[in-house]
Amino acid sequence: MAYQVSSSQYQPASQEYSSQYQPSSQQEYSSQYQSSSQGYSNSYQPSSSRYSSPYQPSSQQHSYGTSPTQAKVKRIIITDRGCFEHYIPGHIDGNIYVQAFPDTCSTHNVVSKTFLYNNSIPYDETQRSMITLPNQKMISTIGAVRLEFTFRNSVKLALDFVVLSTCVYDVMIGAVFLQQCGLNGAHESWKKVVERQRKGSSTHLPRVCLANPPQQVVTGFINDRKAMAAPDTGSEVNLIRLQYARELGLDIEHDEYSQLEMIDGSVMPTYGIVRKAAWRFGTDDAKEGEGLQRTTAKGSAEVREFGQDGSPEDEYVCEVYVVETLLVPLILCADILYGSNAFDSCPKSFSNNYGNVAFGMVTRVKTVFSKCWHRLTESKTNPAGHTRTALDEWQVEARLREQKQAEINRMRPEDQQAARNAERQRQEDWHRTR
Repeated sequence: MAYQVSSSQYQPASQEYSSQYQPSSQQEYSSQYQSSSQGYSNSYQPSSSRYSSPYQPSSQQHSYGTSPTQAKVKRIIITDRGCFEHYIPGHIDGNIYVQAFPDTCSTHNVVSKTFLYNNSIPYDETQRSMITLPNQKMISTIGAVRLEFTFRNSVKLALDFVVLSTCVYDVMIGAVFLQQCGLNGAHESWKKVVERQRKGSSTHLPRVCLANPPQQVVTGFINDRKAMAAPDTGSEVNLIRLQYARELGLDIEHDEYSQLEMIDGSVMPTYGIVRKAAWRFGTDDAKEGEGLQRTTAKGSAEVREFGQDGSPEDEYVCEVYVVETLLVPLILCADILYGSNAFDSCPKSFSNNYGNVAFGMVTRVKTVFSKCWHRLTESKTNPAGHTRTALDEWQVEARLREQKQAEINRMRPEDQQAARNAERQRQEDWHRTR
């Protein structure tokens, strides 16, 4: 997929990146994962480093607060690499080599049942939980396990994983670990060791692996209108919720439909596609509107290599798939994030203060789930004397919501809104009775 970008005067970074992880001396890290009787030690406190991440902003300076008359936007195309993916090479329990997939928008570390079975690793089947997929469908994990994960041959952490019966990756590492170890940083340090072309890339469905509401957001502008997005390295395509696309006045083309694969292997259909949507990183209101001076004619572009630093004035003209139901309003995919080295070059655009960001439906979902979390393993007894858990009720409700959504999708367009309102009311009534 080709992305078009814009930049004022791009100066390549002179900073040398080391492929060996050496976190910043300004902050000491301490693992939140405390091992049990296995005796894992997680008090890793690395020494100094120039390894940058969205959580450790780069010392490289970029111009923020530029006035509209000063910001000069130039369209640039990032070279198309085909279907590449990143991974973290490491070992599980000391001797099992893995290529763990990093997902900045997953709140869990995930491991597949097949991987555990093939390596004779037991897991706790009583520790089940619920995960919300990008299409807001809820699925149940089948257990949990704590594994020792070693990467770069020195860093050892005991990580908690949820177990999925089916999973598109053997091991997926979520946001907490990535934040803790600063592994979202500069592309130059990633590509030496953790980039590969995905197997079967010519025939596979594009993937979006977000699991549960994200803890990080990125602010910017889409078609010169302020917007927020989930920066998801686990997504291979940009996604936008249909309602949000209409609010932004985006031109949706319905001649291209596709399916997207989620972390559990299930698929979600797309509604259409927005072509040539222009995204810019940034938080400054002064950059919004017609005052921007574009230094290249519309349609023309300059080629830029994948992974070169972007800037807050860069404009990425890209394709965005439209879906009717999406856990967040907008998702930025790995190619934009890694292709522009955005975590390192535009750190002020990223925020981990999730609670202060009005992120639409996500806030409501997170609030509702927090009220119900503690009930998931509480037992209830029906008149026949059969014991069932609140988790079983969630599974029944999840299937019903999926069925209702499918029914709404088959309705005539003029009848769908009323049906959505009725289903929303039914779901709210269901939550109030729990």
